[in-house]
Amino acid sequence: MGAESRLLLDERPLVVIPELACSIGLKNAIVLQQVHYWVRRNQRAERNFHNGYFWTYNTFEDWQKQFPFWSVSTIKRIFADLEKKGLLITGRYNRLNIDRTTWYRINYERLSDSVKLTQWSCQLDTMHSVNLTRPLPETNTDILNDKKIEIWQKTLSSLKGQVNKSNFNTWLVDLEPLSFDGEVFVVGAKNTFIAEYLEKNLRSLIEKELTTASETSIQVSFQVRTGKEE
Repeated sequence: MGAESRLLLDERPLVVIPELACSIGLKNAIVLQQVHYWVRRNQRAERNFHNGYFWTYNTFEDWQKQFPFWSVSTIKRIFADLEKKGLLITGRYNRLNIDRTTWYRINYERLSDSVKLTQWSCQLDTMHSVNLTRPLPETNTDILNDKKIEIWQKTLSSLKGQVNKSNFNTWLVDLEPLSFDGEVFVVGAKNTFIAEYLEKNLRSLIEKELTTASETSIQVSFQVRTGKEE
């Protein structure tokens, strides 16, 4: 781990080590730390692994929920700057072609070369880290699994009252809740046609009802259930 563990924290989001902020800028450091946090969570959960690396993904609008003190345009500029500096690497690993969500991983080798650990100076407090907000709590997997079923049952019940019977039986009745990490709710469809229809026509409604049922903002992702393509 070496320089990697020295520069980025695994457990606390929106916490910045001054050396990092002095080397790449405070805004860049805040975003890079948060990306690192989610990549590490995915690594521990053994998910979002592609081409030898673990990744995280989000839309800029959803990143803005994690950085409410910045506008979406500001966040776009920060991500673009990190990409330009070679510190962030982007990818496209969405199951649906219509899903344009960008995936990110950190170029730790480039980061290690960019940051000078021995000499630095800037106008930051002389504490060991800058804590910008309360850390997000770790979530127990078993609790989330139970919550996943409960949330989906409430959501499906609500959708049944908003969608006509024919559409409900065609597009919604056979869906299955596959996973839930506290922010992204993955729903399984039996084929690509249904998944793409849901993405195009019912995504906003389903996200709205998931958010209502869970009392927290949720992003939905549609996937074809393994072995269920028809």
